[in-house]
Amino acid sequence: MSTFAIILGCIVFMIVVASVRGDPGRAIADTTLLVILAGIVAALDFIVSRFMDTGYAASLVIILVAGASHSIRSTG
Repeated sequence: MSTFAIILGCIVFMIVVASVRGDPGRAIADTTLLVILAGIVAALDFIVSRFMDTGYAASLVIILVAGASHSIRSTG
């Protein structure tokens, strides 16, 4: 649940910052790409976890990507 909250917080902040700057369309596109990437990572984690213990690797990857996309979008 905490992974979901962290990712949701990054997405909301990204949309709010873009809306304040006057470019919410780009934030929605970034969010769409983040959700697609999260689905790909979840599918890969599901497949790999059938053969070995992945632990929280998928959650960590998605949190890092969400944070990176948030910081890149906020500064650039």
